[in-house]
Amino acid sequence: MWDLYGREILLTLHIFGVIVWLGFGFFELWIGRIVMSNPDAQSAAPMMRLAYRADIVVFMATLLVFAIGIAQTVLFGWGWFGTLWLGVKQSLMIAILVMVAVIFPHATGMGKLIGKLPDGDGPVTPEITKAYGWLEPWYWTMRLAGAVAVVFAVAKPV
Repeated sequence: MWDLYGREILLTLHIFGVIVWLGFGFFELWIGRIVMSNPDAQSAAPMMRLAYRADIVVFMATLLVFAIGIAQTVLFGWGWFGTLWLGVKQSLMIAILVMVAVIFPHATGMGKLIGKLPDGDGPVTPEITKAYGWLEPWYWTMRLAGAVAVVFAVAKPV
């Protein structure tokens, strides 16, 4: 049964993970931009909480996509960097995981700052604005790298 359905199940989970990863990722960037445009707004704190929760979903989805990608490569004999489309995807995932490792302490630090905000509406602190400002270019780079990987997965250039 695994031979018959295993590839389709893993591919479906992989695609679902990518949709969640990029969907929540670009949503997080959109909400972050709204907050950064007016960090003193009464809606800034709840929106930043929402953006951070979305970022946690993005992190989990990134790990899911990575794990399923490795499983597909190993189980189905696709190999490592053997074709252009797969090699680009694998290279981009390695780069994304390196970026995750670089930003993880900063993102968790920002999460702690967000956790210290009073409940309810209110502005975000300058420390949160600074932390998000530092993280945002990394987020954009990772989301765009993921989008490029999708293009290579769909187009499958030789």
